[in-house]
Amino acid sequence: MIDLSYRFSSPQGEITADAGLLQQKFAIGPLEYHQSITLGDFFDCIKRFLLPEEGSCLQEVLSRMWQRPVKAEEIERMVVRYEKYGTLYQICTIDVSAGESTARICANVAFSATARQTLEREFELLALLGEKEALNFLPRVYKKGHIKTGKGARAESVLVALVEWFEGYEEWHFKRYDRSIRAFLWDMRHGYRFLSEAHMRPGGRRWRGH
Repeated sequence: MIDLSYRFSSPQGEITADAGLLQQKFAIGPLEYHQSITLGDFFDCIKRFLLPEEGSCLQEVLSRMWQRPVKAEEIERMVVRYEKYGTLYQICTIDVSAGESTARICANVAFSATARQTLEREFELLALLGEKEALNFLPRVYKKGHIKTGKGARAESVLVALVEWFEGYEEWHFKRYDRSIRAFLWDMRHGYRFLSEAHMRPGGRRWRGH
């Protein structure tokens, strides 16, 4: 049996999702909550997408990443971590351990029709570019598919796309700082902060910006 846990990224450190937290309504944006889907429903749909038929989806992705056949019984531990919500997608990381092998996968989850259509196009475009060119600055794509989340008549279909996670690339936005406008980094691992001018120069550390 896989040791499975659900967590949230936070600048103050990871938060483990306990039973009480999983019963809360799912946030789909700033101060906006889904009327029928809970946090537990959201995490559960990712688990069911990764582990259908005794883990065939996750096995397929890990086999591609590690370039060897991976058996279901090898997978010992899995952490599904909610990273952030974006304008279109909910973004999670999945950490997997199998013996001495480990992997981190990104899961983009799209709820609305517009978000699902955009994610479909984005996935196909990345797949096409990956086949034609060896572009190491683009994430590799692994697998996508629709799955139901929620319960009963209120259940709805979401699109999940599994892609490569770029570790060390963080999101930034422009924000007022004193009398100027500076880049503000959303770093879940080491805390939110303003970037120095040296960081923003060509050749400095690379950030995923918006």
